[in-house]
Amino acid sequence: MPLNEALKRRRSQRSFSEGDLKLEQVSQLLWAAQGVTEPSRGFRTAPSAGALYPLELYVLEKGVLYHYMPASHSMEVVSKGVDAGRLADAAARKQFVAQAQAVFVIGAVFERRGRNTVTAQTAMSTWRPAMRRRTSCSRRYHWALERYLSGLSVTKQRAVS
Repeated sequence: MPLNEALKRRRSQRSFSEGDLKLEQVSQLLWAAQGVTEPSRGFRTAPSAGALYPLELYVLEKGVLYHYMPASHSMEVVSKGVDAGRLADAAARKQFVAQAQAVFVIGAVFERRGRNTVTAQTAMSTWRPAMRRRTSCSRRYHWALERYLSGLSVTKQRAVS
């Protein structure tokens, strides 16, 4: 499906199927979001200015909060017994968040400088904190749009199987 057609058909989904997500589906979405495409250089599927990669990806599924680790394409348990209702409250009280099978949460490490060039480190360190936050929010929006489009593929595959 062409991108413009996918955007034209985009609709919010507020009801969810009863079946569990398959590990392969979650894995595909995680890789599409932040997966490593070139291990020797650490490049990922989502671009990042200066390869700073300030975004961190978490998944809440069945009360367990996982942190995605792109380098090993694995998840680590952050916390068990997480109340999805509290997450729904944090999402402007959107109760459908509490009903979803899995919720992808995007966070940002504003001060991340990593292993980048001195020029990129200097540029980030001299930005005002508000500019760093704004840039990070913009990155999260673009990331979310890309992941939505990736999700269309998973949804289509799920409907077929």
